[in-house]
Amino acid sequence: MTIIQTYAGHRFSLLHPDPRDINPRDIAIALSRLPRLGGHTSTFYCVAQHAWLGVDVLRRAIRNDRSLSRLLRIAGPERSETTEAVIRRARHDDAMARQLLLAALLDDAPDAYIGTLSPLVTMALEKIARISPLGTLDTAITLTIHQAFGLPFPLPAGWVAVLKLVDEIMLATEYRDLLLVRNSDMEFPGAAEFRIQPEPEHRAPDLFLECLESLHSRAVRHQAMAS
Repeated sequence: MTIIQTYAGHRFSLLHPDPRDINPRDIAIALSRLPRLGGHTSTFYCVAQHAWLGVDVLRRAIRNDRSLSRLLRIAGPERSETTEAVIRRARHDDAMARQLLLAALLDDAPDAYIGTLSPLVTMALEKIARISPLGTLDTAITLTIHQAFGLPFPLPAGWVAVLKLVDEIMLATEYRDLLLVRNSDMEFPGAAEFRIQPEPEHRAPDLFLECLESLHSRAVRHQAMAS
């Protein structure tokens, strides 16, 4: 059986995903119940919070020269030119900025339907199999989510590079702030300028949806329909 019933009661086909079955609250609830880092954190910390904090990293860089300079230092010489070009364009194009931030928020949204693997497990599987472990399935669901929220697919190459950088920053920040025991040689020069304060599972869906609603009106319509 390849059809799942979602929190909101939708029947979602894994093999034939339909944008009409994408529901913002389904995504918010599911991501709020999925732990980051395979659950190996000092307290519960969910994928939903990882997502909205990633938006915060990106939004700071768009709004603030100091945060942009920090981002470019982390990017290094190989990625700084592309990163700066994308961020500076977002500063002067509000519609593009909102779409870039929306893409960051929904980067892990397929996990709401297919579950999540920790970043290091994904990397290990890619090294073993030399392909993405979920491959075509992840791509098809990502396409469907982008169609539902009006995002381009595939994303422009520069956007992909920026989102990858943001994800690396979040991973470094999570290691710095959320590991109960850290190796003495661990350094986190690429961590974010804020500290992570994990939100409880029951608050995370609404906080995720607040972020989503600020970037896309479809979430507002779904909320109104649900109330």
